[in-house]
Amino acid sequence: MPNQDQLVRQTITVSLACSLIIGLLSGCGALQHRSTRAVRATFFVGGPNASDENPGTASKPFATIQKAANVAQPGDVVKIRDGIYRETVVPANSGTEENPIVFEADAGAEPVISGANLVTTNWQPASHANLNPASPIYETTVNLPPVEFISHDPAATGNEVLMAQQIFVRGKMMQEARWPKIPYADFGHPMKDNNHARVLRFEDEGKPWAASVSQNNLVVRDDGLPNVPGGLAGAHCQVLCWYVPACAAVLSSSGSQFVVSGDMPNAPGGMMGRPAQLRQLWAIHHKDQFRYWIRGALGLLTSEGEFYYDKGQNKLYLWAPGGGVPEKVEYKARNWGFDLTGKSYIHLKHLNFFACDIPTNGESLWPSNAKTWDAVQPV
Repeated sequence: MPNQDQLVRQTITVSLACSLIIGLLSGCGALQHRSTRAVRATFFVGGPNASDENPGTASKPFATIQKAANVAQPGDVVKIRDGIYRETVVPANSGTEENPIVFEADAGAEPVISGANLVTTNWQPASHANLNPASPIYETTVNLPPVEFISHDPAATGNEVLMAQQIFVRGKMMQEARWPKIPYADFGHPMKDNNHARVLRFEDEGKPWAASVSQNNLVVRDDGLPNVPGGLAGAHCQVLCWYVPACAAVLSSSGSQFVVSGDMPNAPGGMMGRPAQLRQLWAIHHKDQFRYWIRGALGLLTSEGEFYYDKGQNKLYLWAPGGGVPEKVEYKARNWGFDLTGKSYIHLKHLNFFACDIPTNGESLWPSNAKTWDAVQPV
């Protein structure tokens, strides 16, 4: 799993404001102002009577941006009207330096390219034994995309395998059930120091943390850990030592103690891949720089704005903000809004991106190898 900072970067709503222009590939020439090029054709997307069977004119627009991207040639302009476009747009062609392909908002429009889908299944009060029956938690059946954290690098390498499950209510990202808790007001600041637990003591098979390692497991004791209904087996422990993140499976728990697998395959350079190295790193740095949090257990769902997904049962549990039946719930369904890999001279103007990214040359726009004009602003 990525650390929380990566999570925010992966899910942030991005507004390509003013005249954002993206030129791709490291060999692209300098960007030209639009006044130097001739428009070959103009296509329209969205609005009344939109259909991909239409010719894409102002009165008979396309329904999807992808349809326009399939036919747009160098010099063409695609004007996108108001709406939420839940798609990954892959242009069929590149533009040229003098005649780029332009995708832009129609006059006065604020279109959104979204990486999220709506939850359309019915919600009902949750009745699981590991949940407090007095809590306003609801459940529904939905098939969320698979998750696979490939490395500590924030760049995703595919469109449909996510680095984390993400749930949004009315456009705001919810928090996966966890401990320590993040107050609802702090959901936008998950890396604040008081949102993590400090490791109080490390042990290995009951021995002091400084003893030699006999198995590839760690036993963590934290007197502040609450009793979690159903235990923590199957959850994940996110470890953050100084600036180094890692994720390990929780094998079992009892009271204030839980056992963490020492196998951390996603740890950078294998530095934190074994208990001895983990303890050594902890000893080198100040103890207050060694932090962790636990996520991914249904019994941790005890606060407003939290969710838990049981992938074995395809069950989504959610405590909606303010309580009551969840409404306007979305889940992250894909990583990318536009996929510009291998393309050049594609200009994006006045477009809003939600819960998605823009890969260029197979990499995320963050950090960018694209050439930009004006600013990319998180909102």
